[in-house]
Amino acid sequence: MPGGDSLSPDLPAAGGMPDNIQSGFTRRIPDPAIGADIPSEFFKLNRLIPVSRDSTGHVVVVAADPLDTIPLDMLAAYLGVPIVVSFASDNEIRRMILDRTAALRKSATQILQDSGRYDQPGDAAGRQPKELIWSGADESAVVRLVNTVITEAVDCRASDIHFEPERNGVRIRYRIDGLLQDALHSPDRLKEYLVSRIKVMAGMDISRRHQPQDGSLSVTVKGNPMDIRISAVPTPFGERLVLRLLGRHGLSVDLAGLGMTRETIQSVDAILAQTSGMLIVAGPTGSGKTTTLYACLNRLDAATRNIITIEDPVEYQVPGVSQVQVGGKQSMGFADGLRSMLRQDPDIMMVGEIRDTETASIALRSALTGHLILTTIHTGSPDGAVMRLLDLGADRALICETISGIIEQRLIRLSCPECSARRSESPAGCPECRYTGFKGRTGLFRLVRFDEDVKDAVRRENMKALKTILDRQSRSTLRIQAEMLAETGQTTSAEVLRVLGDRPETRERE
Repeated sequence: MPGGDSLSPDLPAAGGMPDNIQSGFTRRIPDPAIGADIPSEFFKLNRLIPVSRDSTGHVVVVAADPLDTIPLDMLAAYLGVPIVVSFASDNEIRRMILDRTAALRKSATQILQDSGRYDQPGDAAGRQPKELIWSGADESAVVRLVNTVITEAVDCRASDIHFEPERNGVRIRYRIDGLLQDALHSPDRLKEYLVSRIKVMAGMDISRRHQPQDGSLSVTVKGNPMDIRISAVPTPFGERLVLRLLGRHGLSVDLAGLGMTRETIQSVDAILAQTSGMLIVAGPTGSGKTTTLYACLNRLDAATRNIITIEDPVEYQVPGVSQVQVGGKQSMGFADGLRSMLRQDPDIMMVGEIRDTETASIALRSALTGHLILTTIHTGSPDGAVMRLLDLGADRALICETISGIIEQRLIRLSCPECSARRSESPAGCPECRYTGFKGRTGLFRLVRFDEDVKDAVRRENMKALKTILDRQSRSTLRIQAEMLAETGQTTSAEVLRVLGDRPETRERE
């Protein structure tokens, strides 16, 4: 296909584009094969959609503004063929874009239906099916299926892809907005070929089937470079793979974009302006703690301060920040990394997670001796974070002298704006949200400061008093924020219940 991997404003105008504009277009389901690798965002932004080819081979494009020739010329240049333009309303185009999305998602299933050749032990040339994987034949069902699954996962905003072997095949699921969703089921005859294809792409040892393995690969999906981290573990029915999708371009986020209120941001900025102390982000796995730390790093002046991070793994590159990876194949752990970082003359250090006694001790002492420490603790509440530090043997005096504040956070799904389920308690959904009724997430945040009352409770190790003081200090709890979102139709009461539980105290669980 001419024009490269992505649409660009620099594309030349389409020479051969017909001047005639048709009217009276009848709505139809767009042909998903036309411009299949063009993101839906391009069509939404420019209010147009290619739908079919006419008898002369020209592509029929429906547009809400046929006189806006710039996006039409870009599309024609990218497709490499002349186009014929028809008029349709914004609502009709919007519905056709949803139809196109649904049609594209059927492509992986169609590939499986077309993969009958793998039923036979060999092909016409006498080769075993496994050889098709190494041959580089782009028409192989396995190659096309893997490519389609990764592309669809990116389109769906998935963070992870799960290949889960079962007795009769492979269950493929995407983690979207924090929850796993079924994508398709691959037949048992493709199980080993799917695993081998992915392991070969990642440079992993395909002969090691009974030991855990980690790997990684870099791909380009619709013009966007991505890194994929792969974990393989053995199960009774074969190897289970999880692919973590990471955009290589970095993570451009700010605290307001994550859902943090102006008042909370001001309090966080006050802590970030300190030359020493510790800011902890607390929450369960998958609550967005690391993303919040990245957003904090984006607010710091890396030009005048030496900022170093220690992470397991480094998920996104932050300009101007030195990032050190530990764990995995690295022999260095968090504690060793922290010692090395302290010899690098740092002003600010981000520690991905405090998970052991030694790391906790070094981090707290560093915060006491002129360094600002940003870190996370896997616990359900601010008082739970303090209890975790005490369990790790941290000195109570150090905790009181170093911790400046603790951010408690959760992620809650937002109602899909594209479907009629916007205010429904039992969302029916649409193709855009994969019929879940939700699309995207926002954060719920509570920041507590370590004032004298809090420090006194910590010194006495009175956890009940500590929880009471922290709850009294916060004017807006996570539950109040979530219920406000539900009242304004941005989420549902069922989603609030899922995230925070049915009683106020359940939000304190890990």
